Amino acid sequence: SVSLSRSTVVGAAGVAVRSAHVGSTVTLTDSVVTSTLPSDLQLGHGLVAVSGGSVTAIDTAVTNCWSKAVTALDPGSSVDLERVVVDGTRSVGDTATGGAVAEEGGKVVARTSVFTRNEASGLAALLGSELTAEHCLISGTREFLGFAAAVFAVSGGEVTLRGCTVASNPGAGLAVATAGSMLTVERSLVA
Repeated sequence: SVSLSRSTVVGAAGVAVRSAHVGSTVTLTDSVVTSTLPSDLQLGHGLVAVSGGSVTAIDTAVTNCWSKAVTALDPGSSVDLERVVVDGTRSVGDTATGGAVAEEGGKVVARTSVFTRNEASGLAALLGSELTAEHCLISGTREFLGFAAAVFAVSGGEVTLRGCTVASNPGAGLAVATAGSMLTVERSLVA
């Protein structure tokens, strides 16, 4: 286990903060992860939980990352966000990006958080993953290669929004693609 409090991670190449393997945990409180850089092996992610690892971020900002600011990848991997700002994620080459992405069985839960100015998507779940957002704002999603969906479920991904606001996005506010994908919206505003 690793805990970071009142810390700043700037300019990390590949991945800024990573929890890998079952039982490994990383907790960030009152921290900033910013300006990640792509490397040969990784795309400049901010927070990553993989191979059963878990990441928890509280009162933290994840800004100006490449590819994905927050990612939970693989079954058993999870990311929990509480009062987190995810802003300004950019794409690498032809790789789609997102503010927070659950993929290949990973799980992301975000509460009272803001996802703004991220390319392609603010929130996404794909390949049999789950993403739940409660009382979050998703806005200002920017186009990437002609695509922008503030909230996106694809390839068996499941997204649940509860009490969220999805507004001021130039592309689709909500998008579901391919069979088996699901998007559930409860008590939320989509404008």
